[in-house]
Amino acid sequence: MKVAVVGSWKAKEATEWGLKSQDLFPSACRQIGNAIIRLGHTLVIGSESESTADRYAVEGAIQATGGSIPDHPRIIILRPNDEHVSFEQLRNDNPGLFTTRVSLDSGWNVTKLFQVNEADGVVVVGGATFSYQAGLAAAICKKPLVGIDRRRAADAAGISAATRRAGRGPRG
Repeated sequence: MKVAVVGSWKAKEATEWGLKSQDLFPSACRQIGNAIIRLGHTLVIGSESESTADRYAVEGAIQATGGSIPDHPRIIILRPNDEHVSFEQLRNDNPGLFTTRVSLDSGWNVTKLFQVNEADGVVVVGGATFSYQAGLAAAICKKPLVGIDRRRAADAAGISAATRRAGRGPRG
């Protein structure tokens, strides 16, 4: 199963998105990335920015591999078509672990949709506009969705309820 981890923690957006646990954010994301790989799944991410869940999920995923070289890539980087190479040093240090896909667009708004499309399920950690967009896209596409953080979990539940009423979302 391919699992996308999306989200961010930016101090300037914390109030708007109801974010409260900045100190726990990196550790939680590392644990998520670690669990995805340990359970035999593939991680789908995009950004290496220090404010993103992606970055820390990758760190956890690398920890889970224990330095072994996988028989197939376990981390899919799906980025905008902006000629930036994410995780360059980590890719060099962990041969065979990463593969890259490039969005048709140079912006994150469209790329997040491609990430959701690539994944079988989505985990949203923290908040921000593109995180909300990815969660909404996952629900509309009837993909499993997990929201982590009080506000994000509430948003995910609201997305699920809204899409269920429209006959498009997950049931139950």
